[in-house]
Amino acid sequence: MQIVRKPELPYNLEEELFSYCLTTEREVFGLRTKSIKRMVFDLAIKNGLACPFLVPQGRADWKGLCNFLCRHPRLKLRKPQVTSVVRVKGFTEVNVATFFNIF
Repeated sequence: MQIVRKPELPYNLEEELFSYCLTTEREVFGLRTKSIKRMVFDLAIKNGLACPFLVPQGRADWKGLCNFLCRHPRLKLRKPQVTSVVRVKGFTEVNVATFFNIF
């Protein structure tokens, strides 16, 4: 059992960030950990929240990111791979089924 500290952001802002991360993941745009930490920081500043973040660096800390990912297990950190947008758009259900029907 892992102990997770309470969220730095209010529930509604954290859910907004989570849905944004899911949307970018669905559209095959990867988010780096640095990007997520910066978004948490920017959301807190934009909404006038007192935050225990790394203010000089302008981003949330590593523990905050790990806890965010623990609270939202649907998000996965992956190693980025080079894939062109044209190739991604070619992965339709029909094209993939046609490919596997050849064999």
